[in-house]
Amino acid sequence: MRFLNSLKRRFNLSREAQAYIKKYQITYKKVLKETKKRENDRLIGKASNKTKKIWQLINKQIGKCSIMNKKIELMTATGIETDPQKVTELLNAHFVETVDEIIRQNKYPPHTQTAQLKIEYCPNSIVMLPITEQEVDCVIRRLKGKFSAGCDEIQEYIVKQCAVSIKGPLTHIYNMSINSGTFPELFKVARVKPLYKKGDTYSIQNYRPISILPVFLKNSRKDNV
Repeated sequence: MRFLNSLKRRFNLSREAQAYIKKYQITYKKVLKETKKRENDRLIGKASNKTKKIWQLINKQIGKCSIMNKKIELMTATGIETDPQKVTELLNAHFVETVDEIIRQNKYPPHTQTAQLKIEYCPNSIVMLPITEQEVDCVIRRLKGKFSAGCDEIQEYIVKQCAVSIKGPLTHIYNMSINSGTFPELFKVARVKPLYKKGDTYSIQNYRPISILPVFLKNSRKDNV
């Protein structure tokens, strides 16, 4: 195909030759399309998580992969910042300022705050039943097995593989947390990752934070609250 294209550019070909190249191009595109389809089918077929692999192929096809995997560079007043440490600091400051602004905009007016202070709260209004090993085991089995990890560096697939050994200690820890009213400090810490939305990749406004929580926090039961 490259050879035929070079002939087309370099020489004044006859109509028959041009028609042949055009027909060859059509055939080439059909073969290439079928080859890509077979390769995609092969990749999806051997993938452990087929849905994830399908989305990866879709993002690659529409050109999203190159943006998502690209090292983040940001436009500043002095030019484009490429240093990873400085980019991290800029993103962190931007995310914190955004949260502060949201809190400022949603503050209750003074009269509402005064009304809230008059509300009497009942400390015994919430009942939580003890967590069982069966419930912890069920939640572990529902983990998606992602390779991303929180600040504890423990990944979901490792927890799933060790479920039989750790479900007992986890059940004890969760019940002790409920009985004592103490929430582990480590569970309050999230790894924040900047996620590109759309638009100019150099604009800090086009990134939003996502929080990757420790995997053991995801084992907390919701049905008892």
